[in-house]
Amino acid sequence: MELSYFLHMFIKLRWGAAASTAAVLACCQLILGFDLPYMALYGVVIGICVYNIALTFFVEQDRGFSPEAEFTRARHRRALVVALTQTTLDQIALFLLLHFSGGLENPFVLLFLLHVVIAGLLYEAFAVALAAFNVALAVFALGVTEKLGWLHHYHVRELLGDVEAVSNWLFVLGLPAALTLVVMVLSAFMVVIMNERSRRRDQIITLAKDRARQNAKLMRVDKLRRGLLAVATHDLKAPLAAVSSYLQTLAAGYAGPINEKQGEILERCKARVDGLSRFIADILSLTAVERGEIRENLRFADLAPLLTHVVDDYLVRATEKNQQLRLVIADDLPKVLLAPDRMAQLLENLVSNAIKYTPKGKEIEIKAESTQEWLVLSVKDQGIGISAEDQAKLFADFFRSSAVKKDYEGTGLGLSMVRRIVQAHAGEIEVHSEPGQGSTFTVRLPRDSRAYRRDSVLSILPGFSGE
Repeated sequence: MELSYFLHMFIKLRWGAAASTAAVLACCQLILGFDLPYMALYGVVIGICVYNIALTFFVEQDRGFSPEAEFTRARHRRALVVALTQTTLDQIALFLLLHFSGGLENPFVLLFLLHVVIAGLLYEAFAVALAAFNVALAVFALGVTEKLGWLHHYHVRELLGDVEAVSNWLFVLGLPAALTLVVMVLSAFMVVIMNERSRRRDQIITLAKDRARQNAKLMRVDKLRRGLLAVATHDLKAPLAAVSSYLQTLAAGYAGPINEKQGEILERCKARVDGLSRFIADILSLTAVERGEIRENLRFADLAPLLTHVVDDYLVRATEKNQQLRLVIADDLPKVLLAPDRMAQLLENLVSNAIKYTPKGKEIEIKAESTQEWLVLSVKDQGIGISAEDQAKLFADFFRSSAVKKDYEGTGLGLSMVRRIVQAHAGEIEVHSEPGQGSTFTVRLPRDSRAYRRDSVLSILPGFSGE
């Protein structure tokens, strides 16, 4: 975290320190009755407030100290100078507070160590050494000047009685020497820790920058790939439609009579072209969904008519396999926010897969109901089932199980598209299946439109309140 952030934090903490000091002085004066030069002590507190106001104005006016400003070495050096200035002023204020309240006899003299700790956490080695030197100098000066009489010693009789430790040179020099030793050890320890932290931070920053560059490169490549794929599939759509039409014309005999063998070849060609056309349609749909088309077409709608229409469209195909499509729609089904065209595509994928992978004579159940939070759609078949290993990869692009590749045609994009459509509707999808026991796909769509705002789906819809 940059030093400029701590400049603002120091100022906020200093207000708290000034208020706490004033409260302690008031307690000593009004409750404990200590005999101290309160005018001088309150004057120091006022001085702290004055220079804190000045620092606040200086830091707030200079945009270079804003945490949002771009990091530069020059900016860091300026922030370091301001931070050292703040630390020095605080040390002077602490020196005066201690002087007017007992000098070295005041146990709060240990607060000088706090400056060393802060310096060790935030500053470079030379700044830590400077802060440690200032602390040692302040402690020695506090004791020696009062011992020599250059500064008046304010003895707190309410705490120490008639014993004046400052009159003893061993105390005057020993305590500062001990504190100086502690400061030196503490400073060295903090410098070692901060150097190691800085080294690791630099490594992390370097790795993060490398990763960001790699991610940006991969995103550019992926965007280019998707763009080329979209253009290629779009340009292939019309020629394939024309080829399919020509093949159908030939197969119908409009271009002249054909024999049985030629008709079989034409039907195979048409099946291949139709399969490629479906693949291109899936790619184009996938591109449209990723481009955010669903978000642009969201509106409150009733799922029941969509579901009924899709089931009606697939009745013929189910009848050809002697399958039963059982549709169960709850009476209290609410309207939810959805993109009708893409939701119909989701339903078609699930129903067509159920028909494809369910043997002849079996039943397929399509159910729609609601709970307090969700509109729940389920498609349950009695098909070949899906292994646990394949379920983990079921919604991946172009994935097709080895159990169906030989006997069933497909592009591996249907369920991938279903997953994307569900996610774009802020919903959930899950599958329960066992090999040979059929599969149940369950889709949950949120009844509360606020779920879309939480997923940032509606952030691009101007004026949408979601109520």
